[in-house]
Amino acid sequence: SGLDELKAALGQISLGVEQKGSEGPFRLPVDRVLTLPGFGTVVTGTLLSGQLAEGDAVALCPGAPGAEPLRARSVQIHGAAAPRALAGQRTAVNLPGIEPSAIHRGQALVRAGEIRPARILDAEVALLAAAERPLPARARLLLHVGTAQVPAVVALLDRDELAPGATALVQVRLGEPVAALPGQRFILRGTAALEGRG
Repeated sequence: SGLDELKAALGQISLGVEQKGSEGPFRLPVDRVLTLPGFGTVVTGTLLSGQLAEGDAVALCPGAPGAEPLRARSVQIHGAAAPRALAGQRTAVNLPGIEPSAIHRGQALVRAGEIRPARILDAEVALLAAAERPLPARARLLLHVGTAQVPAVVALLDRDELAPGATALVQVRLGEPVAALPGQRFILRGTAALEGRG
């Protein structure tokens, strides 16, 4: 009941949503890796920035040191072949010359040499007002950025603790490198990893 009205309302709202800009570095956080008969290795994700065209040279970040660049043989958007994918679109990329076992959730597909993996992030964090206690000067947490989930040590730079509802500058030291860009949003939370999410 009311489904047609809901669709109409969503369609109306979508007219006012600005399309995501396709400038900036190409970055596709990998959320799935699969093998399709006749195609080979395919990665999927939501294109967060930039754009990708068939035939573009790409790389995995973080990836194996000295790995050869890959080529995007074909691109699909929501399951339909397309010559190009733009930021904000749900994208699948066919990658010849690499085994699915060499790719995992948490990596990002980037343009070769454009984004380097980071182990230290300088950031501004806001502790939720609903937090049960302040964040201490140094805390072990999990960082979620793109599709990556990595252990992190978060150190406050200018205070002994961060009160709920407050904001502070921090340095985040990561247990594993991630693909991250300046200004990118991320989430920090407790240390218990979620099964199947890392």
